[in-house]
Amino acid sequence: MADTTITFRVDEQAKQNFDKLCSAIGLTMSTAFNLIVNTAIREQRIPAKLSLNPNLATIEAIQELDKREKSETLKHFSSVAEMNTAMDFEDKSEDDEDYENT
Repeated sequence: MADTTITFRVDEQAKQNFDKLCSAIGLTMSTAFNLIVNTAIREQRIPAKLSLNPNLATIEAIQELDKREKSETLKHFSSVAEMNTAMDFEDKSEDDEDYENT
């Protein structure tokens, strides 16, 4: 489907604030408006909430990671390849344990 342009007026300060918010979330204003329009059409309602404020589940996940990092139970890798190698090794070790327990 071909794109079309929509023009509407908004207060300059509101535009600047919305642009900053979109940037902070990782969106362009155009992407944000398309998201809002498509969600409204699909759900037959105006979408409710995009927020920079983390929800309780996110806060708890961050706290858990901080706790694990301080207790040094997290492994640190210098590259994705190094992490994948470690994960492959752990998978093989678990497979060996499963085989031995049968």
